[in-house]
Amino acid sequence: MKEFPVKTMFLVTMCTYMSLSAEPPPPPPPGPFMGPPLGIIFPFPDPEGKEFEKLAQDLKLTKEKKEKIKSSLDKKESLLKEKVDKMLPLHEDLRSILESEKVDLAVVKSKLQEISNTQLDIRMIQIQGRLEFESQLNPEQKDTLKTINKKRMETMRSRREPFSGPDRLECVEPKK
Repeated sequence: MKEFPVKTMFLVTMCTYMSLSAEPPPPPPPGPFMGPPLGIIFPFPDPEGKEFEKLAQDLKLTKEKKEKIKSSLDKKESLLKEKVDKMLPLHEDLRSILESEKVDLAVVKSKLQEISNTQLDIRMIQIQGRLEFESQLNPEQKDTLKTINKKRMETMRSRREPFSGPDRLECVEPKK
C-alpha cells in the first residue's frame, strides 16, 4: 500500500479544516414576495423615511416638492402593501391545491395566473410610482438620481460577487 507524504496529508487536513471553519453562505432570498414589501424608490421598505430624507437632501428638493412627492409615494406604497399582502395567501392556496389527493391542473393554472397577475400589479405600481416621482424632478435632479442609482447598483453587484482577495486561501494540488 502506498503511503501519503506528510506534506500531502497536512495540505488535505488544512483544506478540510478551512472549508469546515468557513462562514456559511448567506441564506437564500425569500420566496416570491414572502419577505418585506418592496418600496417604490428603494428596493426595500423605508418606514422611518430616513432614506427618503437623505435622497431629498441629495436631490436638493424644496420643502413643498418633498411633501408632494412624499404624499404621492405614501399612496403608492399603501397600494403596494395591499397587493403584497395578497401574495402569501395565494401561495398557501396553491400549496394546498398541490397537496390535495387529486390535483386539478385547470385549478392550478388558474391559481398560478392569479399569482402572476398580482405580481404584475405589484411591478406596475412600483413603475408608476417611480415615473411619478421622476416626473416631479428637474433635469439636474434626474441626472443626480441616475448617478445615485448607478452607485447603488454597483454596491449591490459588488456584494453579490464571490469572495476573493488576499485573505482567501486556495487549496493547491500537491506536486507529484
